[in-house]
Amino acid sequence: MAEDQEFTLPPLEERPLVTFALFAYNQEKYIREAVEGAFAQTYEPLEIILSDDCSTDRTFEIMEEMAKRYKGPHQIRLNRNSRNLGVGPHIYHVYCKALGELVISAAGDDISVSERTSNILKCWLAKKMKPALIFSAAIKIDKESETLCELNFDKEEKYFENYNPLNPPFPVWGFSMAANRRLVLEFPPIRQGVAAEDTVFVRRASNFGGVLYANKPLVKYRIHPESITSSLISNSRIDYLKKKRFRYIDAIRKGELFIEDLHILKHPEEIALRREIQEKITLWHLGLAILNENIYKSCKALIKHSTLSCTNLKNLKEGLKHFIVRWIPSALNYK
Repeated sequence: MAEDQEFTLPPLEERPLVTFALFAYNQEKYIREAVEGAFAQTYEPLEIILSDDCSTDRTFEIMEEMAKRYKGPHQIRLNRNSRNLGVGPHIYHVYCKALGELVISAAGDDISVSERTSNILKCWLAKKMKPALIFSAAIKIDKESETLCELNFDKEEKYFENYNPLNPPFPVWGFSMAANRRLVLEFPPIRQGVAAEDTVFVRRASNFGGVLYANKPLVKYRIHPESITSSLISNSRIDYLKKKRFRYIDAIRKGELFIEDLHILKHPEEIALRREIQEKITLWHLGLAILNENIYKSCKALIKHSTLSCTNLKNLKEGLKHFIVRWIPSALNYK
């Protein structure tokens, strides 16, 4: 928002200490770029915790070497767990060590842009340090650090003081997350076996100041075969996609989402989901037949041809909105 964009950080002596926590495990291929991104942060005062979850490769050795050579203004703290704790307990362990009230989380295979902490703090301080959880847009990169696409939800900053995790306006990305330490210290430890910590933090944040989305891409989020995210394509992921299917269909029924918006489903598992939703749409043929000839033809074209130009889709949107809001609810309930 305009007032947040104009917000400037206070003088150095008046700024809060922030913790930048880099979590790593068996990421020797990518850890150097991740640490360089942490060291390049422009915000001060900043403590950087480089934490390794008992890696079996050279991840910790690389972190240790870089920490010894570092000559910048930030306070560097090294941690190596004596045994592998797993994602949840590792996060809990580091948050307990953190001195900053706000903790910026980073993964050992991602890259934080140099202004990440500064931009997060501007958003946080502009809201009088109220949001318990902040996440940002990101840039998706491949294993060679080549840009794939930008990940964002909106062109504007969004703040949900009463964020409802059961009916979220958008999901929260853990890879670009910053959180108040209270979300860890005032709750039971995150249990072992939790692979996606963002779901835990979101539920907790809903009772402690809500969630803020910063619309600037502040993280380069890496996709590669060895990543934790890639390994999550499992039964839990499929269950999540099933719930997502019903959420998309419900959004289309309410006129909050349009058929062409399904292009956002790009993951291999999500492509199957998109086909399933589009097959569901074909069941609306009865409702379409009620409408006049022009909208009927337009909707059929939209359903059958995913390569329509953006211009054609925009021209169809108003007609589709009328159709969706007025006729789809009864068509979906048709047995």
